[in-house]
Amino acid sequence: LEDYLREPHTQTRLAQASHVHLAMPIRRSLAQEMFPRLRFAGCTISLDVGHHKRWLQDPENEDTCREVDFFFPNEVEGRIMCGLSDPEEMLKKLTAKGIPGLILKLGAAGAAAR
Repeated sequence: LEDYLREPHTQTRLAQASHVHLAMPIRRSLAQEMFPRLRFAGCTISLDVGHHKRWLQDPENEDTCREVDFFFPNEVEGRIMCGLSDPEEMLKKLTAKGIPGLILKLGAAGAAAR
């Protein structure tokens, strides 16, 4: 899928959208390549990487999270990223790391946003 996202034709088509949602862990290098092009075209971007522990633990990927408009971790993923278990504390810590548009998925309890 990453090779597909790197293709100029794919990026041109994505840049025609008003919003692009990525439901996958995205390599930092791909984010650095693709996000500026999408931004220049006026797109907003959201990211839900799913449960990919290594990706969530890599501090380099926090830069990717800071570059999207909306980031959607669940409680378990938030715990992996910041070592906290209280949702409100997770929101505070991740927001303090400069992650905008944070939406913490809380399962049956809904979601919390900051």
